[in-house]
Amino acid sequence: MKNTITFFLLLLLAAACNLPVTPASSGQTEIGTIFLDYNQETTEVFLQVQIMPPESADRMDSVRVVLYTLPDQEPAAAFSLKDDGTQGDLLPGNGIFSILAATDPPLAFGAYLIESTAYSSEGTVLTQTTTTVIAEEFPPVIASVDMPEIYSLDPDTWTDLNITVKIDDPNGADDIKYVRYYINTDFLTVDCEGNYNDNPQDDNYQSDPTWQMEYSHTDNEGLLVYTTSIPMRPVDDGSGGCGKTGIALFRFLVKDKSNRQDTVSEIVLEIVSCGDGECQAGAEDAETCPEDC
Repeated sequence: MKNTITFFLLLLLAAACNLPVTPASSGQTEIGTIFLDYNQETTEVFLQVQIMPPESADRMDSVRVVLYTLPDQEPAAAFSLKDDGTQGDLLPGNGIFSILAATDPPLAFGAYLIESTAYSSEGTVLTQTTTTVIAEEFPPVIASVDMPEIYSLDPDTWTDLNITVKIDDPNGADDIKYVRYYINTDFLTVDCEGNYNDNPQDDNYQSDPTWQMEYSHTDNEGLLVYTTSIPMRPVDDGSGGCGKTGIALFRFLVKDKSNRQDTVSEIVLEIVSCGDGECQAGAEDAETCPEDC
């Protein structure tokens, strides 16, 4: 998919070098921004063509858009746009001609040339062209979660719990709205004396808008890598506070800009501390915790 999108972008760059573009001139009536959005589930196209300056749009009898496939430039679809608040036009008389319409057959994924033509009541014809890529949209999938199974709190220093989540989304990191983590602390101790919640709930996950993971890079398998570091309170923070121990349950959620999402739950982290009377293999040893080991 990454190679396909790269190919389409190269096509657009090549095509853009040879496209006729109406020159901009202050006060001259012209076609401004051309916008296209395609919903692959409903096969609906939303098109907008801006006439500049807006007051000159009153002199336009009609605005028409034709889509051509690239690189062969075969006609794919044609649309008549409105500026009267109908057929998908959002605001009448604002100089932006629009349409929301289903395509039959659906548009194929690939590169397109957009040709917009505006016909004025005075007989003037304005033409503007641009290019776009309609790329297939894929739901994001959480491919893996990398975090320790056991974490030993430092006796007196704050440390970081590092977590890495890999996302499989051929649409790329720009398509991801966020990757967020949730934590269920019901099974952790509730105070420094080691007391537990009397009524823990398996699904009592809590989150916060700030608990979002940062995009790091795309690995050599094309997976999107997201990371975070969670501050972990020490056994004794010197101010009367203590790090909680026990079982913490994690949930991870990824959502893309089309609100498609994937969730992984019940990732178990056991939080231990030196001095609890148990030697945790992989987290403690005779050197780091002689009291327990």
